Amino acid sequence: MSLVPSLAVTGEPLQPNRPGQADPPTVLAPGVAHIEGGLTFERQTEGNPDTDTLTVPELELRLGVQERFELQLFADGFVQEWRDGDGNHSGMSDLELDTRVRLWEQAGWRPATAVDFGLSFPTGSGFATSDGFDPEGEILYAWDFATRWNLNGNFDFASETQGEDDSSRHFIFRPELALGLSISERLGTFVEYYGVIEEDAADQHSIDGGFTFLVNEDLQLDVSAGAGRLPRVLDRRQLDLVRLETAARRNYPTRLLEDKIRNGDLCR
Repeated sequence: MSLVPSLAVTGEPLQPNRPGQADPPTVLAPGVAHIEGGLTFERQTEGNPDTDTLTVPELELRLGVQERFELQLFADGFVQEWRDGDGNHSGMSDLELDTRVRLWEQAGWRPATAVDFGLSFPTGSGFATSDGFDPEGEILYAWDFATRWNLNGNFDFASETQGEDDSSRHFIFRPELALGLSISERLGTFVEYYGVIEEDAADQHSIDGGFTFLVNEDLQLDVSAGAGRLPRVLDRRQLDLVRLETAARRNYPTRLLEDKIRNGDLCR
């Protein structure tokens, strides 16, 4: 389940990296900042051992720099694991710096497309850190169609080290695809597939879905729930996902000055 408030003060449509796993290919306008965060609870059963994981506050800072370019800074934050028969484990996550570039807008069957490039830094601790510098790239695409429908997806590629006790590096591919519907001006819904295909590990395939609600032009909430399965020859694992998230948007000084000039406030 996911609950996401989104706050805006710019008069422009909200453009958070929400509500599902797949990010839209939107780029924030110059001078606009998003602060997004939340909480994720994940239960992994039918495994050995069964594991519950809590992640908070999942902070993400997005800054619009140019018309087609934004910067992103992200960290999961505190991660706590409870493993049956294996005690508890906790740690702080690594910090990731990303850039997003909008390539083109939608034109007919050609989707709106953007690319992300990022690098994770080993700033974390305990089991939650990869203990290495991990590059990542992502292709983001989206179609708006039939007035109220949208389809967006991601192809995410990463090369990740495996932690303090294992310096080896694994290649990871994450496909994501989300279908959304605007039921009314305030209410929307979506359903989504997302997967994790990792070298020398079991593939993960999951689905989630939920609703979005626009409280007012500055605040949006969303709620979602998901589940999935990790197929293995001798061991299948069931995943259940619960998420609570927040997102806020503000102008930073460059944008505020531009707005004052545009509105003639500096001359009054």
